[in-house]
Amino acid sequence: MTMRWLALRMLIFAILAWASLRFVAQGQTAFGVSAAITPAHFLLLWGVFLAALLLPYLFDLRFYSKMVLILLISLVLAGTLSTRSWRSQIVTQVRERVQVPFSPEKERATTGLEKKPAISKTVKPPPRSSVRYIYRANKSGHFILFALVSFSLLTFAAPGRWGIALADVLLLAGSTEIMQFFVQGRAAGIKDFYLDAGGALLGLVFWALYRARRRSSRS
Repeated sequence: MTMRWLALRMLIFAILAWASLRFVAQGQTAFGVSAAITPAHFLLLWGVFLAALLLPYLFDLRFYSKMVLILLISLVLAGTLSTRSWRSQIVTQVRERVQVPFSPEKERATTGLEKKPAISKTVKPPPRSSVRYIYRANKSGHFILFALVSFSLLTFAAPGRWGIALADVLLLAGSTEIMQFFVQGRAAGIKDFYLDAGGALLGLVFWALYRARRRSSRS
């Protein structure tokens, strides 16, 4: 029965993905309607799909476990639905805080009225202060976030449903990537999906190590 539900979720995902990509490619004329369908409708459909996908994991969980899972999913959705302008504003603020001003060496006064000519020395900022590390922090954060989501779902999943839990994480990654087509200034990318999937596999490795350690401690 569980495999049938998984197949149904994958079928719904495939239909939504096909409709979304067709809308992105052809616009509102893709389905023979004028202005009846908008990007907001697709975001709503994807939201309903993700709710049906993830809400069952909240059943029979303790309060703090629910809060952890809700927090992680909220962070994933916040990163997905944030506009490009808002993200650029955050990056600009972070850049202003981490950049260190570099100026030429000051003139050194000598005895008497004469001064030695100023020696200009170009000091290169440390590599860590480069802007590219700020942008890479977003990718690294998404990778780690999906690793935590994967680890949490695998831990909270019922025995024997670990493969389904991992499949749900991959469906979550694919869904959030397609949702970015309907967010202002954002675009989806297959490389970003691979990055999220890599985070999910890292969570699987951590979960396997955690499970093996628990088994060894019980024996």
